[in-house]
Amino acid sequence: MEDSSGSETNDPLLHRVLSASLDAEKSWFALNSVKCGGKPSRFCSSGFAQVFPDEYRQIALDDLVGCDGFPAPASWFSASSRRAENVYVASAFGLVVGILRQKTLDAPFFQTEDFQLIRAWINEFNFVSLELHPQVSRQLLLLLRARQNQIECQFLSTTKS
Repeated sequence: MEDSSGSETNDPLLHRVLSASLDAEKSWFALNSVKCGGKPSRFCSSGFAQVFPDEYRQIALDDLVGCDGFPAPASWFSASSRRAENVYVASAFGLVVGILRQKTLDAPFFQTEDFQLIRAWINEFNFVSLELHPQVSRQLLLLLRARQNQIECQFLSTTKS
């Protein structure tokens, strides 16, 4: 598989894309039938895509570049490298929940090497040292403190009984 400059790369599955039309706060990835377990249009319009519509986009291929700044190649979006005017992308969150929304755990995609690579990619996240946007960090901290207070109150009420 090639990177967006046309050079060969060892990462044939996940291709990060950038565009002025996409939310810069999110990491966006090219979608194709391998990642989606079927047509990307269906992947981006059913299940969790209806619950989280901001995590999926249909966008002009010409508006997308890879992380290296070169135009994103059609091969990232189609196994046949057929060039489509518009392609589908998903945020990292959208990609993960979309894949996990498969109807059965014995779905053929879960047995593929591609899925194993995605699973390894997710498992590599170090959530402890992950730098978050300051607003997200503050909201997460408040949420965790509130949950801690609930747990402590429940503990105290059970120990008084």
